Amino acid sequence: MKTIKHYILIAAVLLLSGGCDQDFEEINTNPYQVTSVDPALLFAGAQRSHLGTWEAEHTIVQQFVNPFNQGATLGFNFNEDIDGVNNPKWDQSYPTVIRNLMQALTLLEGTERVNLRSMIRIWRAQVFMGIVDPYGIVPYFEAGKAVSDGIFFPVYDNDAVIYDDLYSEIKSALAAFNPGADYVSADLFYGSNAEIPTSNATDQIAKWRKLGNSLLLRLGMRYSTVDPTKAQSIVSEAFTGGVMTSNADNAYVKYDGT
Repeated sequence: MKTIKHYILIAAVLLLSGGCDQDFEEINTNPYQVTSVDPALLFAGAQRSHLGTWEAEHTIVQQFVNPFNQGATLGFNFNEDIDGVNNPKWDQSYPTVIRNLMQALTLLEGTERVNLRSMIRIWRAQVFMGIVDPYGIVPYFEAGKAVSDGIFFPVYDNDAVIYDDLYSEIKSALAAFNPGADYVSADLFYGSNAEIPTSNATDQIAKWRKLGNSLLLRLGMRYSTVDPTKAQSIVSEAFTGGVMTSNADNAYVKYDGT
């Protein structure tokens, strides 16, 4: 009986071993898995995701006054834990928005989609302004490079250095816009699916130049107390380039009723 059981065990092992190798790769390949992605879709996702929540986005960067005096607005009384308001800004920006924007820029290397690349660089600057303003020293130059460069522990950069680079990024992106190049239909602010859409690169770029120069204006005002001369120079550049002048220039994503 022991001998028979021994042979049965060996036969079962051999049978299972052979079965494991049969169509192994096909069986273990997800036919619905995304293997490539249009960087314009990563950009659109970052536009939508960065809008965040009322508390995490607008209260922290002081664009919205909370009428109920909760969250960040209680922090000035030194009697409230505001981490619930503060943390989402960090958590929503790095893992999704910055990661996707950096991945999109990597995918665009060597392509002729200069306008999409410029839009991503400008929106990336907006995202980082929202992080640097409340946090100061944050990961910047190495942030979002886990996939492209294998950097899982990015260094923290000085806020002054970050702002200098943000200035260069916005200026360079604005200069790179080309009305004769790509029209970015996926753009949620001014693309074909925006509430007030454009239909060509010329009109779309005109909108983005106003957005970029308005962010340049915002950046310049951050220097107003630490370096008034520099602030005046950057603000002058922004106005010369053309900033937003009416609600028709606004950059926003309209959500549905829910």
